[in-house]
Amino acid sequence: MNWLKKLENTRYFGKFISAMRALFPATSSTSPDSSLSPIAKPDAVHIAFAGGGWRAHAAHAGWTISLLHNGKKTLEDVFTHVGTISSNSGGSWFSTMLVYSDDFVKAIEAPDAINTWSNAGSNAAGWLGKQQYHFDQVSSHLSGYKFLAEVFKTYTGSFENAIYWNKVVTDLVFKDYPISAPLNGTRQVWAQDKALLLAATMLTNEVVLGQNVELDKQYYQACFSDSTPILKGNDGASCSGLAGRSPDVTPVTFSSLPNHSTFTSPHFFPALGSHRKFNLGYTETSWLSSPKAENSIANSLPSDHVPIMVAAAASSAAVGFGASHTVLSSKTWEANYLASDEALNFQLEGSMQHLIANGMTVEELAKKKIVQLADGGPVDNSGVAQIVSFLQQNNQANDFNIVAFDNVQELYPPGGSTVNVGTDIAYLFGKGLSDGNQFCSGSHGKGICVTVPNLQIFELAPLESKPLLTWSAAAPDDNVSGVVHQLIYTKYSVTTVANPTFAITKGTKGTLHAFTCAWSDADTAPQNCPKGGDFKAYAKMLKFINTGLKQPDATGKTGLKYLEEALGLKS
Repeated sequence: MNWLKKLENTRYFGKFISAMRALFPATSSTSPDSSLSPIAKPDAVHIAFAGGGWRAHAAHAGWTISLLHNGKKTLEDVFTHVGTISSNSGGSWFSTMLVYSDDFVKAIEAPDAINTWSNAGSNAAGWLGKQQYHFDQVSSHLSGYKFLAEVFKTYTGSFENAIYWNKVVTDLVFKDYPISAPLNGTRQVWAQDKALLLAATMLTNEVVLGQNVELDKQYYQACFSDSTPILKGNDGASCSGLAGRSPDVTPVTFSSLPNHSTFTSPHFFPALGSHRKFNLGYTETSWLSSPKAENSIANSLPSDHVPIMVAAAASSAAVGFGASHTVLSSKTWEANYLASDEALNFQLEGSMQHLIANGMTVEELAKKKIVQLADGGPVDNSGVAQIVSFLQQNNQANDFNIVAFDNVQELYPPGGSTVNVGTDIAYLFGKGLSDGNQFCSGSHGKGICVTVPNLQIFELAPLESKPLLTWSAAAPDDNVSGVVHQLIYTKYSVTTVANPTFAITKGTKGTLHAFTCAWSDADTAPQNCPKGGDFKAYAKMLKFINTGLKQPDATGKTGLKYLEEALGLKS
């Protein structure tokens, strides 16, 4: 059965697609804008670009171009006080293009970018318009996930027995801004002094490996060093000594520090720290009751030599979560197996190397310590958690100042007089999940569900009490039933709670600035195509970010002023 046929016969694939959250060495100008004076110390601000695929990229461009367009500032002017840039999924597409690609920087700094960014055509000026042009080249008689599958097939070649998400990213998402360098490669001048973090996760629980078999169900289980893998044949896998559900994912961090930095690189596996290890148990065939091979993975894995686009692909491989067997029932093993081609395989033996594992036996996979990495979305806004963990590791976390750019279709209502916030922001305070351990994608959380570790990194109280500052702007059609088109700024004085998954300790205090774009009809991937479709929603959202930021609150202060102040800038 070929790939596309399997695809059409898998009723969960549409839900997988809806789960996509994933969904720059010439330099930019460095002359300062005399209308802007700093109010923060250098490197005192840290930015987190949340995930959300094509929607996230468009929204982050909207925030950034608005800062550039209203005052004609350069990226160096805008991010002069930023010390760390952290991201996941579509946010990682945006951050890597912004940090490494000269062509992308020239496009986003163009004086009329706010008006041209989403104009489609063969000579499109902005990333969003270029992406629409590529989507428009595909057959017009399809829609939904079938259309999206056809787009991917067009730009990646054959689906047959191939791991192709990396090709989706390199041959479609980065098609007009290809980056061949590794994470430690040459950056734009404005970003040379900044730490860069990209979030992903390792699939840990009952994962179907990439060997093509007809009958045998082949799993591995990753357990911390104080626990051992237990393989239970057709009943799946678990870790010894764990009560209840064990997580399907654990965070990983791709990182790149400036050459002159005195900081210590963050651990690739934050949860491991310096001493613990992962024990990997593999099963050769489904009827074995104990692991065929067992290996341990330490945490001394440098990630800055990984190619930029491979790291961005691993950070955005949202559909890869379907490979975790606990996501679906045991009756849908084939769906798990199909989704395993969406996660990226990495060899973690002595170094970190992306590889195509098709055709490898399970014994070979075990010997080379192959693991599968996928999107960091279920631990979103994982960019914020990565920053806190990184700063704590380097004793720089006291009085931290984090600006989180979030984009969502749904808002979380804390209740009372407290303003609604993006669901990704609510996760940081321990709220917003369907239950304490489940992240569910799709509309109203009815897509696939992943068992995740504890996501809370801040004490709850600030979320449920009135924030220090609140500003919002609604589009004219926001009063239509079921439509949310809104910008929200909330500012919180936060205190960390202990979270071993992210290696975060309790008691560190700081400020979280959350800038949320809630746009209910902008999905993570453009399925309503061709000839515009979802891209119209992205374009409308992007332009409203610019116009909405100019709306004043009751004191006469605009969202743009709040944003500039959060970044340490003062007009």
